[in-house]
Amino acid sequence: MSVVIPAYNRPDLLENAVRAIENQSLKGGFECIIVYGGDEKVREICEKKAKESKGLFSCFWSDTESPARKRNIGVKQASAPIIAFTDDDCVPNKNWLEEILVKFAEDDGIAGVEGLTYTEGKKEVYSNAPVNLKGGLFPTCNLSFRASVLQRAGGFDESYHFYREDTDIAFRAMEFGKVVFCEKAMVLHPQRRVGLLRPIETLVLLKEDVRLFKKMPEKYAKFLGKGFLADLAKVAASWFAFAMVVFGFYSSNIFFTFGGVLAYLVFWVSLLRGLGAGATELIVFLMLNFVRALAFPFYFLYYWAVVK
Repeated sequence: MSVVIPAYNRPDLLENAVRAIENQSLKGGFECIIVYGGDEKVREICEKKAKESKGLFSCFWSDTESPARKRNIGVKQASAPIIAFTDDDCVPNKNWLEEILVKFAEDDGIAGVEGLTYTEGKKEVYSNAPVNLKGGLFPTCNLSFRASVLQRAGGFDESYHFYREDTDIAFRAMEFGKVVFCEKAMVLHPQRRVGLLRPIETLVLLKEDVRLFKKMPEKYAKFLGKGFLADLAKVAASWFAFAMVVFGFYSSNIFFTFGGVLAYLVFWVSLLRGLGAGATELIVFLMLNFVRALAFPFYFLYYWAVVK
């Protein structure tokens, strides 16, 4: 097997990922390729590990920080028939590679395997810790393919910025076999703090959803349609609340004004059950998601017009 890790600017987290690869229960028979960009500390870690590991690790430079570009560089350098991907901020379980091999061995018709991605502790509203407990999401923090499939599919599409390129390659791999879920191939994705403006920042990711839908609408609808409809529900709830508040203000009807605010809060409280946040963070989160929802249709229409 070949493991490909696109390293960003997180040297401390990268060391945790490297340690997890070193401690795999699968002894021998695999290599780890780390592809780094412009961060000097990350480069030093990669080069040091490649020098000390006696062939287990190798490192290569990427001219951009694009994760799709880095993964393509890693795929080009990989020598094994199965290529597994994880990220520099993740910690694969000890038997991760072993379970992936077992899954591929079950059926020659398997083109790819997505593993179970989990996090620890109570998930916070301001954390970046994607989870994939049942499959169908295809995050490249825990995704593997036959090298022959990646070659036939043309590799990762580098027109994506840093989102949905993993789903894109999984959809294209399905043309050459099955992409199956393996709950025993587990990767921990620790919670990582994100900025308070994150709800607004995610609007730019909508561009990649539009790109993926235009390329493969049927697969997008099948695997991601429910998630997109849930996002539209947030948009509808926000615009409904906004309309009630505006109507109440201009008609001097306090019941409409407070009714709109209350409806919005009740809707979001139902969505945030089980998630952790301080009072101030929660207020900011709700306000910014309200703004995000109002801006959503305009961003969507713009991206629909410009993305080919």
